[in-house]
Amino acid sequence: MLRSLIRPAFLGAAVIFYASWAPANGPKASPSRTVIVGAFDSPDGATFYLAPFLSYTRGQYQSLMEEDPKQSILNTFKNFDVYQNERRVGTFAVRRITGPTSFAALVKVVADGAASGFKPGYDQIAIANGPRQRKWRGGELNADQTARLKKKALALLPTNMPANDFFPGLVGKPVLVKEIHEHTDVLDLNGNGMFAVAYRLDATVECGGRGFDAAVFLFEEGSPRQRQNRTLLSSAVITDSGQSISGGESYSFFAATDIDGDGTAEVLLYASEGEGSQIKIFTFRDHTLHLVCTVGWSGS
Repeated sequence: MLRSLIRPAFLGAAVIFYASWAPANGPKASPSRTVIVGAFDSPDGATFYLAPFLSYTRGQYQSLMEEDPKQSILNTFKNFDVYQNERRVGTFAVRRITGPTSFAALVKVVADGAASGFKPGYDQIAIANGPRQRKWRGGELNADQTARLKKKALALLPTNMPANDFFPGLVGKPVLVKEIHEHTDVLDLNGNGMFAVAYRLDATVECGGRGFDAAVFLFEEGSPRQRQNRTLLSSAVITDSGQSISGGESYSFFAATDIDGDGTAEVLLYASEGEGSQIKIFTFRDHTLHLVCTVGWSGS
Protein backbone atom coordinates (compact mmCIF):
# COMPACT_ATOMS: atom_id res chain seq x y z
CA MET A 1 0.00 0.00 0.00
CA LEU A 2 1.39 3.38 -0.94
CA ARG A 3 1.86 5.69 1.98
CA SER A 4 0.44 8.54 -0.08
CA LEU A 5 -2.87 6.73 -0.28
CA ILE A 6 -3.40 6.82 3.46
CA ARG A 7 -2.26 10.31 4.32
CA PRO A 8 -4.70 12.24 6.51
CA ALA A 9 -6.16 15.40 4.81
CA PHE A 10 -7.89 18.83 3.56
CA LEU A 11 -8.95 22.56 3.51
CA GLY A 12 -11.48 25.39 4.07
CA ALA A 13 -13.18 28.55 2.48
CA ALA A 14 -11.97 32.12 3.22
CA VAL A 15 -8.68 31.96 1.46
CA ILE A 16 -5.40 33.75 2.07
CA PHE A 17 -4.08 34.05 -1.49
CA TYR A 18 -0.78 34.50 -3.20
CA ALA A 19 -2.49 36.70 -5.74
CA SER A 20 0.41 37.98 -7.80
CA TRP A 21 2.60 35.63 -9.77
CA ALA A 22 5.79 36.25 -11.67
CA PRO A 23 5.77 34.64 -15.11
CA ALA A 24 7.43 31.26 -15.29
CA ASN A 25 11.13 31.73 -16.00
CA GLY A 26 11.69 28.32 -17.50
CA PRO A 27 11.41 27.30 -21.14
CA LYS A 28 8.02 27.39 -22.82
CA ALA A 29 6.45 24.35 -24.41
CA SER A 30 8.57 23.18 -27.34
CA PRO A 31 7.48 20.83 -30.14
CA SER A 32 10.61 18.73 -29.70
CA ARG A 33 11.22 19.04 -25.97
CA THR A 34 11.19 15.73 -24.07
CA VAL A 35 10.42 15.80 -20.34
CA ILE A 36 10.79 12.76 -18.10
CA VAL A 37 8.82 12.40 -14.87
CA GLY A 38 9.54 9.87 -12.15
CA ALA A 39 8.93 9.12 -8.51
CA PHE A 40 10.61 7.10 -5.79
CA ASP A 41 9.48 3.63 -4.82
CA SER A 42 10.78 0.98 -2.46
CA PRO A 43 10.52 -2.82 -2.51
CA ASP A 44 10.99 -2.98 1.26
CA GLY A 45 9.98 0.44 2.62
CA ALA A 46 13.59 1.29 3.45
CA THR A 47 15.63 1.55 0.24
CA PHE A 48 14.22 3.89 -2.40
CA TYR A 49 14.86 3.89 -6.14
CA LEU A 50 13.93 6.35 -8.85
CA ALA A 51 11.30 4.91 -11.19
CA PRO A 52 10.50 6.90 -14.36
CA PHE A 53 6.82 6.64 -15.23
CA LEU A 54 6.02 9.33 -17.81
CA SER A 55 7.54 11.00 -20.84
CA TYR A 56 6.20 14.08 -22.56
CA THR A 57 7.19 15.18 -26.07
CA ARG A 58 5.47 16.82 -29.03
CA GLY A 59 2.24 17.23 -27.09
CA GLN A 60 2.02 13.54 -26.18
CA TYR A 61 2.05 12.03 -22.68
CA GLN A 62 3.33 8.45 -22.68
CA SER A 63 3.48 5.86 -19.92
CA LEU A 64 6.96 4.53 -19.11
CA MET A 65 6.91 1.04 -17.65
CA GLU A 66 10.28 -0.25 -18.74
CA GLU A 67 11.55 -3.82 -18.69
CA ASP A 68 15.08 -3.61 -20.15
CA PRO A 69 17.72 -1.57 -18.28
CA LYS A 70 19.82 -1.29 -21.46
CA GLN A 71 16.93 0.43 -23.25
CA SER A 72 15.87 2.56 -20.30
CA ILE A 73 15.25 6.28 -20.76
CA LEU A 74 17.51 6.71 -17.71
CA ASN A 75 20.52 6.04 -19.93
CA THR A 76 19.79 9.39 -21.59
CA PHE A 77 18.18 11.44 -18.83
CA LYS A 78 20.29 11.19 -15.69
CA ASN A 79 19.76 14.46 -13.79
CA PHE A 80 16.45 15.22 -12.09
CA ASP A 81 15.06 18.11 -10.09
CA VAL A 82 13.08 16.81 -7.12
CA TYR A 83 9.95 18.44 -5.67
CA GLN A 84 7.90 17.77 -2.56
CA ASN A 85 4.71 19.63 -1.67
CA GLU A 86 5.20 21.66 -4.87
CA ARG A 87 8.57 22.96 -3.66
CA ARG A 88 11.99 22.09 -5.07
CA VAL A 89 13.89 20.16 -2.40
CA GLY A 90 16.98 18.96 -4.26
CA THR A 91 18.40 16.98 -7.16
CA PHE A 92 18.92 13.33 -8.03
CA ALA A 93 21.74 12.07 -10.27
CA VAL A 94 21.36 8.57 -11.72
CA ARG A 95 24.33 6.32 -11.05
CA ARG A 96 23.21 2.74 -11.65
CA ILE A 97 20.21 1.41 -13.55
CA THR A 98 18.81 -1.89 -12.26
CA GLY A 99 15.88 -4.17 -12.87
CA PRO A 100 13.47 -5.31 -13.74
CA THR A 101 12.65 -5.28 -10.02
CA SER A 102 9.34 -6.28 -8.42
CA PHE A 103 7.49 -3.55 -6.50
CA ALA A 104 4.30 -5.00 -4.99
CA ALA A 105 3.92 -7.39 -7.95
CA LEU A 106 4.64 -4.70 -10.56
CA VAL A 107 7.98 -4.97 -12.34
CA LYS A 108 9.96 -1.77 -13.00
CA VAL A 109 13.34 -0.64 -14.26
CA VAL A 110 14.71 1.73 -11.63
CA ALA A 111 17.88 3.59 -10.66
CA ASP A 112 19.83 4.37 -7.56
CA GLY A 113 21.99 7.43 -7.41
CA ALA A 114 23.04 10.56 -5.54
CA ALA A 115 20.30 12.48 -3.76
CA SER A 116 21.27 16.05 -2.88
CA GLY A 117 19.25 18.16 -0.45
CA PHE A 118 16.61 15.58 0.37
CA LYS A 119 16.02 12.01 1.50
CA PRO A 120 14.12 9.95 -1.10
CA GLY A 121 10.60 8.97 -0.09
CA TYR A 122 7.14 8.21 -1.43
CA ASP A 123 5.84 11.79 -1.65
CA GLN A 124 8.40 13.28 -4.08
CA ILE A 125 8.27 13.80 -7.81
CA ALA A 126 11.38 13.97 -9.99
CA ILE A 127 11.57 15.82 -13.32
CA ALA A 128 14.32 15.73 -15.95
CA ASN A 129 14.59 18.39 -18.65
CA GLY A 130 11.45 20.07 -17.35
CA PRO A 131 10.36 23.72 -17.41
CA ARG A 132 10.89 26.03 -14.44
CA GLN A 133 8.11 25.55 -11.90
CA ARG A 134 5.92 28.22 -10.35
CA LYS A 135 4.87 28.23 -6.72
CA TRP A 136 1.82 26.00 -7.20
CA ARG A 137 0.67 26.12 -3.58
CA GLY A 138 -2.19 28.48 -2.79
CA GLY A 139 -3.26 29.87 0.57
CA GLU A 140 -5.32 28.38 3.35
CA LEU A 141 -9.02 27.71 3.72
CA ASN A 142 -10.87 28.97 6.73
CA ALA A 143 -12.87 26.84 9.17
CA ASP A 144 -16.13 27.53 7.34
CA GLN A 145 -14.73 26.34 4.01
CA THR A 146 -13.29 23.25 5.63
CA ALA A 147 -16.59 22.44 7.30
CA ARG A 148 -18.44 22.69 3.97
CA LEU A 149 -15.95 20.33 2.31
CA LYS A 150 -16.31 17.85 5.14
CA LYS A 151 -20.11 18.01 4.93
CA LYS A 152 -20.01 17.47 1.16
CA ALA A 153 -17.58 14.56 1.52
CA LEU A 154 -19.63 12.80 4.19
CA ALA A 155 -22.74 13.17 2.02
CA LEU A 156 -21.00 11.10 -0.67
CA LEU A 157 -20.53 8.11 1.63
CA PRO A 158 -23.33 5.54 1.36
CA THR A 159 -25.63 5.51 4.38
CA ASN A 160 -26.38 1.82 3.77
CA MET A 161 -24.04 -0.92 2.59
CA PRO A 162 -24.29 -1.10 -1.21
CA ALA A 163 -24.69 -4.35 -3.12
CA ASN A 164 -21.44 -6.30 -3.23
CA ASP A 165 -20.15 -9.86 -3.59
CA PHE A 166 -17.95 -9.78 -0.50
CA PHE A 167 -20.48 -9.22 2.30
CA PRO A 168 -23.93 -10.04 0.91
CA GLY A 169 -25.35 -10.38 4.41
CA LEU A 170 -24.63 -6.71 5.12
CA VAL A 171 -26.22 -5.28 1.99
CA GLY A 172 -28.74 -2.59 2.90
CA LYS A 173 -27.68 -2.32 6.54
CA PRO A 174 -26.74 1.11 7.99
CA VAL A 175 -23.16 2.36 7.60
CA LEU A 176 -22.03 4.35 10.65
CA VAL A 177 -19.05 6.73 10.52
CA LYS A 178 -16.82 6.31 13.58
CA GLU A 179 -13.52 8.14 13.06
CA ILE A 180 -12.42 10.75 10.53
CA HIS A 181 -9.08 12.08 9.28
CA GLU A 182 -8.84 14.91 6.75
CA HIS A 183 -6.07 16.11 4.43
CA THR A 184 -6.22 19.20 2.22
CA ASP A 185 -3.96 20.59 -0.49
CA VAL A 186 -4.71 24.13 -1.74
CA LEU A 187 -3.29 24.92 -5.16
CA ASP A 188 -3.11 27.75 -7.67
CA LEU A 189 -2.69 25.89 -10.94
CA ASN A 190 -2.30 28.85 -13.28
CA GLY A 191 -2.17 32.05 -11.23
CA ASN A 192 -5.53 33.33 -12.47
CA GLY A 193 -7.03 34.17 -9.08
CA MET A 194 -8.87 30.85 -8.79
CA PHE A 195 -7.78 28.13 -6.40
CA ALA A 196 -8.01 24.36 -6.56
CA VAL A 197 -8.55 22.15 -3.54
CA ALA A 198 -7.67 18.49 -3.31
CA TYR A 199 -9.51 17.14 -0.27
CA ARG A 200 -9.38 13.61 1.08
CA LEU A 201 -11.40 12.28 3.98
CA ASP A 202 -10.42 8.90 5.43
CA ALA A 203 -12.89 7.31 7.82
CA THR A 204 -13.45 4.24 9.89
CA VAL A 205 -17.00 3.02 9.42
CA GLU A 206 -19.07 0.22 10.94
CA CYS A 207 -21.77 -1.96 9.42
CA GLY A 208 -23.45 -4.91 11.12
CA GLY A 209 -20.87 -4.86 13.92
CA ARG A 210 -17.94 -5.10 11.48
CA GLY A 211 -15.41 -2.35 10.83
CA PHE A 212 -14.41 -1.08 7.39
CA ASP A 213 -12.35 1.74 5.93
CA ALA A 214 -13.84 4.45 3.78
CA ALA A 215 -12.33 7.24 1.70
CA VAL A 216 -13.78 10.26 -0.05
CA PHE A 217 -11.86 12.48 -2.47
CA LEU A 218 -12.92 15.86 -3.85
CA PHE A 219 -11.06 18.02 -6.32
CA GLU A 220 -12.69 21.43 -6.53
CA GLU A 221 -12.14 24.85 -8.06
CA GLY A 222 -13.22 28.12 -6.48
CA SER A 223 -12.28 31.73 -5.85
CA PRO A 224 -12.31 34.12 -2.88
CA ARG A 225 -15.52 35.64 -4.29
CA GLN A 226 -17.44 32.37 -4.53
CA ARG A 227 -19.19 30.74 -1.62
CA GLN A 228 -19.63 27.43 -3.44
CA ASN A 229 -16.80 25.61 -5.18
CA ARG A 230 -17.14 23.71 -8.43
CA THR A 231 -16.48 19.94 -8.05
CA LEU A 232 -14.25 18.70 -10.88
CA LEU A 233 -13.67 15.16 -9.62
CA SER A 234 -15.02 13.07 -6.75
CA SER A 235 -14.95 9.51 -5.46
CA ALA A 236 -16.25 7.64 -2.41
CA VAL A 237 -15.41 4.02 -1.58
CA ILE A 238 -15.73 1.54 1.27
CA THR A 239 -12.86 -0.92 1.51
CA ASP A 240 -11.89 -4.03 3.44
CA SER A 241 -8.16 -4.81 3.70
CA GLY A 242 -7.51 -2.53 0.73
CA GLN A 243 -10.14 -4.17 -1.48
CA SER A 244 -12.97 -1.92 -2.67
CA ILE A 245 -16.29 -3.50 -1.77
CA SER A 246 -18.48 -0.60 -2.86
CA GLY A 247 -16.97 -0.30 -6.34
CA GLY A 248 -15.10 2.58 -7.93
CA GLU A 249 -11.67 4.08 -7.49
CA SER A 250 -10.16 5.82 -4.49
CA TYR A 251 -8.15 8.94 -5.32
CA SER A 252 -5.35 10.68 -3.46
CA PHE A 253 -3.43 13.81 -4.43
CA PHE A 254 0.19 13.25 -5.46
CA ALA A 255 1.56 16.40 -7.10
CA ALA A 256 0.94 19.48 -9.21
CA THR A 257 3.67 20.30 -11.70
CA ASP A 258 4.03 21.88 -15.12
CA ILE A 259 5.13 19.17 -17.52
CA ASP A 260 4.35 20.63 -20.96
CA GLY A 261 5.73 24.11 -20.23
CA ASP A 262 2.50 26.03 -20.84
CA GLY A 263 2.55 27.74 -17.42
CA THR A 264 -0.34 25.71 -16.00
CA ALA A 265 0.30 22.75 -13.71
CA GLU A 266 -0.81 19.25 -14.56
CA VAL A 267 -2.47 17.41 -11.67
CA LEU A 268 -1.19 13.95 -10.70
CA LEU A 269 -3.40 11.70 -8.60
CA TYR A 270 -2.98 8.22 -7.17
CA ALA A 271 -5.94 6.03 -8.10
CA SER A 272 -6.58 2.74 -6.33
CA GLU A 273 -9.18 0.04 -6.89
CA GLY A 274 -8.36 -2.99 -4.81
CA GLU A 275 -4.76 -3.22 -3.69
CA GLY A 276 -3.15 -2.07 -6.94
CA SER A 277 -2.68 1.59 -7.75
CA GLN A 278 -2.09 3.85 -10.73
CA ILE A 279 -0.90 7.40 -11.29
CA LYS A 280 -3.34 9.43 -13.36
CA ILE A 281 -2.16 12.61 -15.07
CA PHE A 282 -4.66 15.37 -15.81
CA THR A 283 -4.28 18.65 -17.65
CA PHE A 284 -6.28 21.59 -16.33
CA ARG A 285 -7.96 23.91 -18.82
CA ASP A 286 -11.36 25.53 -19.26
CA HIS A 287 -12.08 24.90 -15.57
CA THR A 288 -11.95 21.13 -16.23
CA LEU A 289 -9.60 18.23 -15.52
CA HIS A 290 -8.72 16.27 -18.66
CA LEU A 291 -7.20 12.79 -18.23
CA VAL A 292 -4.19 12.50 -20.55
CA CYS A 293 -2.34 9.43 -19.27
CA THR A 294 -2.68 6.54 -16.81
CA VAL A 295 0.39 4.72 -15.48
CA GLY A 296 0.51 1.51 -13.46
CA TRP A 297 2.37 2.16 -10.22
CA SER A 298 1.93 -0.77 -7.82
CA GLY A 299 0.48 -4.24 -8.23
CA SER A 300 -1.98 -6.11 -6.06
